[in-house]
Amino acid sequence: MLRWPLALLLLALAAACGGADAATDRLSTPTEPSAPAAVASPDAPLAPPAGDSAVAAPPAHTGPAPVQTADTPTSLPQAAAPAATAPSAAAAANTAPNVAAAAPEAQPETPLLADILEEITRSMVRITTLRGEGSGIIFDPRGYVLTADHVVRGVTSVTVYRSDGSEEPGIVLGRDEVRDLAIVKISGDREMPVARLGSTDNVRMGDPVYSLGFTPFNEAMTSTVGIVSSILPHRPEGYTIIQTDAFLYPGQSGGPLLNAHGEVIGVLSQSIRVSELGRFLPVQAGWAVGLDRETLAILPDLQAGMVFAEAVSPELGRSKENPAPIGWPVRVNGRILGGDGETVHELQTLAVIRGERAFEILQIVNRFNPEPAEGMEYLLALVRVRYITGPVDATDYLSYEDFRTLSGEGLSYVTSFFLWPAQPILASIMFPGGVAQGWTTWQVATDDPNPLLTFGLDLSWRGTAWFSLEPEELTDPGNGEGQEQE
Repeated sequence: MLRWPLALLLLALAAACGGADAATDRLSTPTEPSAPAAVASPDAPLAPPAGDSAVAAPPAHTGPAPVQTADTPTSLPQAAAPAATAPSAAAAANTAPNVAAAAPEAQPETPLLADILEEITRSMVRITTLRGEGSGIIFDPRGYVLTADHVVRGVTSVTVYRSDGSEEPGIVLGRDEVRDLAIVKISGDREMPVARLGSTDNVRMGDPVYSLGFTPFNEAMTSTVGIVSSILPHRPEGYTIIQTDAFLYPGQSGGPLLNAHGEVIGVLSQSIRVSELGRFLPVQAGWAVGLDRETLAILPDLQAGMVFAEAVSPELGRSKENPAPIGWPVRVNGRILGGDGETVHELQTLAVIRGERAFEILQIVNRFNPEPAEGMEYLLALVRVRYITGPVDATDYLSYEDFRTLSGEGLSYVTSFFLWPAQPILASIMFPGGVAQGWTTWQVATDDPNPLLTFGLDLSWRGTAWFSLEPEELTDPGNGEGQEQE
């Protein structure tokens, strides 16, 4: 009875060992391609995976070797390797907008003000003459310096101080008396730093500008910041004048007016300050000769030594060669400071006193008024200004700075500023129909028989008039229209 259970147990063990070997053989043998009927149709939906065997077994293919595409599923080991190194399509889609948004930030930035001034300072020079000093800009490595004509007016040679401290003589070449520009020649060098000349083509009101130049009180470079207040066409010549609220110091004349990119767009010419106009004009205004296309076109002519002189008018008082004598009225056309309103003034000198008599009068006014400088004497000129026509809603400010005295050779005289009282014509507020009259005080050379008094010289908003200060009287000044006497 025991033999049958034992036999059944042995048969069960033998069957178990044979089954394990058969299963091992099936796993180690490569899978043969299934019959074509076993391949799912491309249009048939994919069945969800059924357990681990469905994931591990790749789908069967017939025909040529399969090509890996986005629609061809792969086994887990093949899909896992790229997923660890390459971003997914969703991640790439999320990153693309960030790259596109960052592209505009790659635009070149506006240079810093400190960098602009550091660059332009290397091409700046200080120019001194017997009558004063100013600034200039090296714009050509051959040694050509651009400056204002009134800085070098009346002289042929100057002393030039470079930014590195070196000093050398300079020769005045071409001059433009109309635009107030001049060229000075110094020794050139291939490595000489030069300024970058820009243009007024794209200059607009409100643009930031920087002025730069040497100041006589510390013999150092001084810079100021402002904006373009106005762009004025100079009539009748037609060149451009840039008005700015940047404070311009004495000695900066001839220096550059820079735009936000460090390009020279103008040459500093004139300024007027609150102290010169009294407490009635709480603004600052300065003017630069704009480097428009016409002005840039004449620079080669100035480098060649050409001189563009002011037109000589046959009428008395219209030019240096034909100054109006004492008592002769001269009408000038201009415009309101900082505006476009046209103005008409009539000016004349009524009397001239010079020498010892002039100094005695100043001593009577204030006994602390100083004696004139060596070789000089005081000259008092009584000036009368009639404001004929102008905008009725705008005032005109008549300043002592509107006038200047020149020698017979055209050199500008410098008058002591500590006289008391201040010149009585200073800071006169005028309306159309008003009249201002007062004595102006000057120092002139004792051996100069016929100095000249000018009105509006180098001032963009004023018309220009010239007067002789030779003491002579006219019994009949005419009919007020500037006609000659018989």
